[in-house]
Amino acid sequence: MNDATKQIAVTKLDAARRQLRTAIELWFNDGEPVSIHTLACAAYQIVHDLNKRKKGPPLWFDTDIVKDEHRKDFVRLVKASSNFFKHADLRKQQATSIEFKPATSDGFLLFAVVGLHVMGITINDIESAFMSWTLIHKPHFLKPEGRKVFFNDVPVDQTNKLKSIEKSEFFKAFLEVRREKRARGLSSE
Repeated sequence: MNDATKQIAVTKLDAARRQLRTAIELWFNDGEPVSIHTLACAAYQIVHDLNKRKKGPPLWFDTDIVKDEHRKDFVRLVKASSNFFKHADLRKQQATSIEFKPATSDGFLLFAVVGLHVMGITINDIESAFMSWTLIHKPHFLKPEGRKVFFNDVPVDQTNKLKSIEKSEFFKAFLEVRREKRARGLSSE
């Protein structure tokens, strides 16, 4: 079969996981920030919608900390960069440029992984690497219960050592450790 006729079956969840994987890989390798953000937002949106359909707990767009009367404005603000990157509706007066903060992608990546977890989906090595890196460098992002789900207690001296490793090196080492564990039969994945 040549590439022009090849087709692949893709579910919504599969699309989200593929987008999330690529976004995280780019993120760890300091890839192109607009692409990371666009992929992270697309993945999160699918996870958010699937979680909502399953009547799962609130995620980022429907967080309990935002008052209902301000939710539309909050979501519009959170989605502003993503929408700018995806749409060029020339019928409307729109800005021709924006000030984009690449760090906002971290929230979309984080909540996409959290959303997968709350839906009972096993987190893969790539997603685990992102959560581990985030919780080593930004432990305040999650409550203690959340930290235990995604990052087993690591002694302070080891955490400090891990903080000094560059993102791309951490990623490679994390994946290698996971592969070695599986090869030795130490992981259930």
